[in-house]
Amino acid sequence: MNDQNPVIETQNLTKTYRMGAADVLALRGVDMRIGAGDFVALMGSSGSGKSTMMHLLGCLDTPTAGRYLLEGRDVGSLSAQERARVRNQRIGFIFQTFNLLPRLTALDNVALPLLYRAAGGQGDNGTSRLDHGAGSRATGKQSPRERALAALTRVGLADRAGHRPTQLSGGQRQRVAIARALVGDPALILADEPTGNLDSSTGGDIMRLLAELHAEGRTLLLVTHDRAVAEQAEYTLHMRDGRLLP
Repeated sequence: MNDQNPVIETQNLTKTYRMGAADVLALRGVDMRIGAGDFVALMGSSGSGKSTMMHLLGCLDTPTAGRYLLEGRDVGSLSAQERARVRNQRIGFIFQTFNLLPRLTALDNVALPLLYRAAGGQGDNGTSRLDHGAGSRATGKQSPRERALAALTRVGLADRAGHRPTQLSGGQRQRVAIARALVGDPALILADEPTGNLDSSTGGDIMRLLAELHAEGRTLLLVTHDRAVAEQAEYTLHMRDGRLLP
């Protein structure tokens, strides 16, 4: 673990939810450090707090107490708009259910985060309407679609760029989702049960691709209930009852 250059650092991270008249303590003072280039698996049973942890680390929610620093920046103090910008620019998401927009091609699904970034929008992972006109504007030296094609090439799907999700297998859809996570060059990739909807052979292919990304220096945090999947990470963190186990 690279403790000298943490991408993720949490200090006494606490999250309480109000359910009716009762308060539910989902996280109980979690301290975590994940360094640049680390590949970490997070395991825990249902109700352990790992999903809440992922929501906080992904800037989808804010803590009740404690601090979360992403690349040294306290994101818990940011406005909703600023958190949306951090999600778009610094975090790549890979979901169990892929979260691809069915009417868009693989290329447009991958380009979507860059199109929102170029337009100054706050959409996340295909939750709003795509502005096709934004694709003509350059992002850096390449247009969003040029960068999206490069990301699809990286995951071996350049020849499927024009296909819609319904025309792709489960493994291909997850590769599109991985390309979308990569396209913005994020500091952190959060993968939530990325093999959960795949057969064992296809899941193995996806894990080999994630291992390749780690070898390239990417920082990955993988949530899984599968011990065999977790064993492919550098090390595993275990959660129980809202706490990290020693």
